[in-house]
Parts: sequence; C-alpha cells; structure tokens
Amino acid sequence: KERLAKLRNIFYQDPRISLAGKSGIKIVAKSQPKEFQEFPLMVENQMWNYKGFLFASLHIVGSNNNAPFKGRGGDRGEYELRDKANIQWLRYAFKQAKMKNSRALVLYYHAEVDFEPNPKKRYGFTNFLKELETLAPTYAGQVLLIHGDSHAMTIDRPLLIPGDRFENPIPNVMRLEVPGGYQQMGYVKVEVLKRSNDFLRFRPVYLPIPKK
Repeated sequence: KERLAKLRNIFYQDPRISLAGKSGIKIVAKSQPKEFQEFPLMVENQMWNYKGFLFASLHIVGSNNNAPFKGRGGDRGEYELRDKANIQWLRYAFKQAKMKNSRALVLYYHAEVDFEPNPKKRYGFTNFLKELETLAPTYAGQVLLIHGDSHAMTIDRPLLIPGDRFENPIPNVMRLEVPGGYQQMGYVKVEVLKRSNDFLRFRPVYLPIPKK
C-alpha cells in the first residue's frame, strides 16, 4: 500500500495530463476520481481519446488480482474496493466509446487474466470478465486488450461467447500480450490500417536477451 501510494504521488500529481512522448504530444486525460467521487484514490484509472480511438487504463494486477484464494494470500478489502472501481470504469469506458462512436476501445492493465470460461477458475478476475462479456457484444467497434504479466508474446481472441457449445470467440475482442521478462525482451508496434475490419497490424520487435 505504501509503494502504491508513492507511485500515485510521483506519476499522478496531475492525473488529467498524460506524459508526453518523443512526439511531444500532450493528451488530456479523464481520471476516475474526477468523474466519480466514491473512488478518490484511483488516479491510475484514466481515459483519453486519440484519432478515433478511446484508451482506458484499469488497475487489474497479477496474480489473481490480489484476491485471496486457497491460501494464496491477497487482501480481500483492497481487492473488493479496487474491483468495484474497475467495473465502474469499464462500464464508463464502453459508454464513452459508444457515445463518441470510437473506432476502437483499447483497454490496458497488468494481469494475464485467465479467460477460462469455467467461472470457478477465474478467481479474482470473475467480475471483470463477466462485465466484458456483457459489454463487448453491445459495442460496434473493436476492443483491444493489452497486458503483460507473463510477457509471452500473444495475439488472439480469447474471450468466448458465454454458453456457446462450439466455443466461438466474441468476434470484436482481441488480446495483445506484450513480450518482456527473461525469455522475450522487446516491444510491439501497433499500426492502424485504413480498412474497416481487422484494421490493426501488430509488429513485434525483439531485443537481444542480456547474458548472465
């Protein structure tokens, strides 16, 4: 909790402004505490628009989202409060994406969420996945999930249509797990193409793994 408080103080002194990259572009961001007073600490949950895309961050962490499960530790009070905040922010993101007719909604967070359709195996991600399954089919654009955690380069459509015996994926939800860690060092370039369907192109760039 002390480390999280320190990070919030360093990086989110003014949560309305994102950090400028090499391009020097400063993007004005929405912050959850500014939109919803019941979660005054969740400054890291942000949202901004850029060229027809809506971006939203969610504080979802591995492993198991800090939810206690079968002796794995965790903090139930911290998890439940943050989980409620994340669900609220997720709903708001979809609402804003629809209202702005965004071409895509990009959600990014830390955890390698277990997309296993069995609710008993979803652990601390149950509410997030249930809400995503409900909201994604109601949105006309694409949903791109970006995360790390295990950092094994992955591009897929992992979220299945609930109850579909053929295990078909929800067609407008794509996941990008970025490389990193000890086995895959690198980053991913995401290009936006002009065509309307499947308009994202992913180009992983791998870096040499440092020798021990």
